[in-house]
Amino acid sequence: ETAARVGTVVLCVRRTVTVGRPEVTDVVSVGYRDEAEILGALAAAEDVVGDDPLGQAVLRAARQRGGRVESVRRPTVIPGMGITAVTAAGESLVVGDRRLLLAEGVSVGPVEDLVASIEGAGRTAVLVALDGRVEGAVGFDDPVREEARAAVQAMMDAGYDVALLGGLSRATMEALGALLDVSNLRPEVLPEERPAVVRALSEVGHGVAVVGRPGED
Repeated sequence: ETAARVGTVVLCVRRTVTVGRPEVTDVVSVGYRDEAEILGALAAAEDVVGDDPLGQAVLRAARQRGGRVESVRRPTVIPGMGITAVTAAGESLVVGDRRLLLAEGVSVGPVEDLVASIEGAGRTAVLVALDGRVEGAVGFDDPVREEARAAVQAMMDAGYDVALLGGLSRATMEALGALLDVSNLRPEVLPEERPAVVRALSEVGHGVAVVGRPGED
């Protein structure tokens, strides 16, 4: 009976619509650090997280490209945004999205065009800042599952409204939505905000089914 009232299906993008095994596609320097240093700094921060898929992708890429992975001090993980820490050399380190860098007082102007290019291709951009200056960006591609488009189309044919939910940037989510023909997009939603988004969707009069990993409610 509950299922019969469902009108909207919310798909949590990571590891549901996508494969869940991202790979590094871009390492671009916009400052004084070379690509190996940027990748090494990101890997050092992500190593703190452990089994995070992005972190594992960075560590694989760093080993392949010869980036040095050193330990960091005082790491702080900000869910859905990134990590702050202090490098072995005593430099402040911020890795994550625009929101985190801006919150830490780091200008993202030098990488705006670069980020737009990465996200416009449906990939995720992670920024790297050292000592208060953005030094580069690392792009990740998490492929869409082969069966995702057919599954979404089947749901639409059955009369359901399909929504995509996740922490991806708006540009990345729009590229993904265009691929799947989904226009109901909920991008840049932090983990703790996702239950409220689902509840809001349910208040329009239809039941909501959630597929994936929305976070704790």
